[in-house]
Amino acid sequence: MASEKTDSSVNDPPPTNTNSTGSNTNTNTNTTGSNTNTNTNDLNTNPKDPSSPYFLNPNNGPRTLLTTHLLTAENYHSWALTIHRSLRIKKKLSFIDGTIPESTAPNSALLEPWLECNDMVVTWLQNAMSLELKNSVVYVETAHALWLELEQCFAQNNGPQIYELKQSIHSLTQGDDSVSLYFSKLKSLFDELLNFEIIPSCACGAMQPVIANQQRDWMMKFLMGLNDSFTNIKAQIILLKPTPTLSEVYALVQQEEKHKCFKANPPLEKPTCTHCNLVGHTVDRCYKLHGYPPGHKLATRSKGSDPSANQISLSNREQITEDSQAALSKEQYQHLITLPQSQATQQAAKQVQPLDR
Repeated sequence: MASEKTDSSVNDPPPTNTNSTGSNTNTNTNTTGSNTNTNTNDLNTNPKDPSSPYFLNPNNGPRTLLTTHLLTAENYHSWALTIHRSLRIKKKLSFIDGTIPESTAPNSALLEPWLECNDMVVTWLQNAMSLELKNSVVYVETAHALWLELEQCFAQNNGPQIYELKQSIHSLTQGDDSVSLYFSKLKSLFDELLNFEIIPSCACGAMQPVIANQQRDWMMKFLMGLNDSFTNIKAQIILLKPTPTLSEVYALVQQEEKHKCFKANPPLEKPTCTHCNLVGHTVDRCYKLHGYPPGHKLATRSKGSDPSANQISLSNREQITEDSQAALSKEQYQHLITLPQSQATQQAAKQVQPLDR
């Protein structure tokens, strides 16, 4: 019995040590990131399930492009944002942020699927990079290591780039651009500057004044860059309470621009004829009143049946007669009338004389 107690007392500590080491393992895993818990509990590890990050869609091959804008030394932040969105859609974001590490267990069923997905993500990232940058990361083995290397190279606080961005924002004006194009250029510069001047978020609301001041500065810069033709609307916006955001000011200015274009180019009203009440011509060009032009499909009909055309022809003859009488005396007018008849009589007499002989 003593030996049994001794044995049991000897055997009791191992379970206690095992539990303590188990709790330590869980604690360490939680501090470094919930990789183990995620893999065993929440993560779908079935490579054939489309909802699993280990699943590779047959349509997503090595030539898949995550973005058409290749990474350069100047566009890392906008490029990284696009890559994040694309990989989140494909459920492969965990391979670049390190939440799905390579399985170190021998003969693990997830090792081969992980290697396939990792190599595919690395290929996608390299396809989205310029040739100069691609050559510098050819030998990086994991997607997580590749992402960290790019982040260390391009995501660090860059004083010259911040200076260049602020100078571009200060010198940007509307010029010959439309309001929408000017706003798009300015907004892209603001968003790029936010990558270096990040405002921390909090639930207590202490950063709300900082965000409000930032929106006010952006709004003022947008108004200062507008052309002088928007002076009136700028004065009205500055007096608004509470201060509108940049997007709200853009909507107001764009409405003013459309109003100016409408006033400068009013819609043309078609004329209406006062004779036939048809739209498209005036009374001076009314065919029903003045007759149809030659070649018109109704020109022959108007000659025989249109009374207005006959009235026009009669009035023209009367006017010719009155003008002729005003220019000739009565005797001269009678002589002109009888002259063709006398000439015709003389010609007929000449033709009859040879028959009498």
